[in-house]
Amino acid sequence: MSRVAMNGRILFAVVLAAVMIGAVLAPMGTVVADGTESTGDEVDLEIDVEQNKTVTVTVTDNDSTVENATVNVSVDDEDASYADEGNYTTDDDGIVELSEPDETVNVTIETTYENASTEVKKKLEAADDGEGDGDETANLEIDVEQNGNVTIAVTANDTAAEKASVNVTADENESYADEGNYTTDDDGIVVLDVPEETVNVTIEATYENETETTNVTLEAEDDDGIDDHENFGAAVSTFVHDNMDYAGGPFGQSVSEFVTTHNPGNGPPDHVNPPGHANASDEPGPPEHAGDAGNESDQGPPEHAGGSDTDTDDDGQGPPDHAGADDEDDEGDD
Repeated sequence: MSRVAMNGRILFAVVLAAVMIGAVLAPMGTVVADGTESTGDEVDLEIDVEQNKTVTVTVTDNDSTVENATVNVSVDDEDASYADEGNYTTDDDGIVELSEPDETVNVTIETTYENASTEVKKKLEAADDGEGDGDETANLEIDVEQNGNVTIAVTANDTAAEKASVNVTADENESYADEGNYTTDDDGIVVLDVPEETVNVTIEATYENETETTNVTLEAEDDDGIDDHENFGAAVSTFVHDNMDYAGGPFGQSVSEFVTTHNPGNGPPDHVNPPGHANASDEPGPPEHAGDAGNESDQGPPEHAGGSDTDTDDDGQGPPDHAGADDEDDEGDD
């Protein structure tokens, strides 16, 4: 046999052996680099875990989300527990949602898809109790102002807390008509009435699982509707603002009447008022020793004065004794 023929037979035997080996291995599948086995295209499973008030597990294959992948969550620590330990199936977006643990726990999350599998170990933090200082915690503040009414403003991280829950409770043995539960408006505000009597209240606000409490004293409203002297100017300003379109008469006169009626210092000083025994209808008259001005017969000259020119009574007042006779008497003597 020639050398060429020999070499041809050897080459044929090598090729035949390779074909036979391939035929044997084909039903066993292909082993991929990550140790998982696939019966079709190469599978590259990945698990992403994020925690932000919930635990979100996302399964992807070659960067595409995997629907209906099996997910198993198990606790690593022998003495630890996790309420959401167990088996799950990913949704249409390749996601499984879990709750936060009550206590920090280490878990293993394993996923299986098309006979391929992978796992990841993750430390899950305990749920925030609302008292921490983390980035997700809302810094609640309550501001209370009283000026004609009681205004409660709730803010979270310096922003108005819309739809925050507000509870107002009067102290023991005290009462307040607006005691109860409220919800803040778009500006984070709740407006209450001024109490009829001064009262101490506790105001509690809750927003996004965060709670803040403050204690305040609400002052009683005066009978005239003005809280105190310091708020009188604000009350006048409010009256002017609310009645600028008033067409019932001179606006300045209306403001003047409001000021006169509601001024906390209303009224002239005591020394200006008449004494209590005075009668407004009394008119001033002559002093007590004077006669009645309406009766001229009672009015006359003082007692030492002489008669009038019309007096004919010889007993009337005459000149003093030392006075001399008048000129006519002198001529008569001549």
